Amino acid sequence: MQVGSGYLVRYFASKGLLKVLMMASKPKTFKKLMVQKLTSNFREAVSIETVNMCHPKKGEVCVKNKYVGINATDVNFTKGRYFVNVEVPFGVGFEGVGEIVEIGENVENFKIGQSVAYLDGRCNAYAEYVCLPAQGILPIPKTIPDYLALLIAGQAAAKGLDRVNTFYIYFISPKSMLSFVNCWLLVHLIA
Repeated sequence: MQVGSGYLVRYFASKGLLKVLMMASKPKTFKKLMVQKLTSNFREAVSIETVNMCHPKKGEVCVKNKYVGINATDVNFTKGRYFVNVEVPFGVGFEGVGEIVEIGENVENFKIGQSVAYLDGRCNAYAEYVCLPAQGILPIPKTIPDYLALLIAGQAAAKGLDRVNTFYIYFISPKSMLSFVNCWLLVHLIA
């Protein structure tokens, strides 16, 4: 009989108690980056804060982040370019990949330990844990950083498809296949 942590996880799962085990293993506090000053110097803008553990509300899940996306948008965000009257402190970070560690009420399509990717419009991804609406979470087969690039590239491609589709419907005749192929190539380049 194996007595390692894998055995305990399988045992608790077989008894329907995996959620209890995972909740018990969450710490009381966690660390997250908070913007303290509006500046384009990211180091000056943020500080590492220790905050109380978050717990999902109805329709939410709690994700333990394994990877977060870092991009130039974060510097624009810490400079205050995206908001008119922003007040510090506030969280930062838009996208992440991690594993679900707690599930709120009325969430049925996810399970504890499941790998997920997300875009966080509330900008709290630069944290060890984050609670998010389950409807905005994407299940992924494995917790690897490769999915971070797909989140943004997919969003850009979708935006491009919206514009190309509108363009195709209103401005390209069915006989004009060359124009359609050029638009299709443009969407792939955007992605």
